[in-house]
Amino acid sequence: MLEDDPVACSFVSTRDYAGCAVLALRGDLDISDRAELSSRLAAVASCGPWVIVDLTNLAYMDCGSLGVLAAVRERAQLAGGDMLLAGPRGAVAWMLLLTGRAREFSVFPSVGVAAFGAGLAAIGTRLATDGAGKSLTAATEKMVMATGTVTAP
Repeated sequence: MLEDDPVACSFVSTRDYAGCAVLALRGDLDISDRAELSSRLAAVASCGPWVIVDLTNLAYMDCGSLGVLAAVRERAQLAGGDMLLAGPRGAVAWMLLLTGRAREFSVFPSVGVAAFGAGLAAIGTRLATDGAGKSLTAATEKMVMATGTVTAP
């Protein structure tokens, strides 16, 4: 069974977590998995511009797989979002550091923290688009009015 095989990579996708598309990886990710990784990431990225790759249960990742992640990140950024990495541990965290990719990606300790970070970034982008440079209060009020009325306690 694939899930019990420590050598194979298992792809488990979650379509929506706090407005972000999530792809959870498990096992080892190497050259034999690149085509499927690219396909799965493309499918997850089609759900929205904010993508989180959950690396919590990934034991190993090769440099080529990091290249696939970087390419998908560029596409997410062009769509107005980003690809965030969550929970890298052990050899995966070490690979990110050794290759310098840890500086390129936004890396978070968990999917929840990554989703929170994506939410903050999305709000910042929206405020900038709505003219927050002129008036943060006016832009915030515009966002609140667009989502509905807010009543005082």
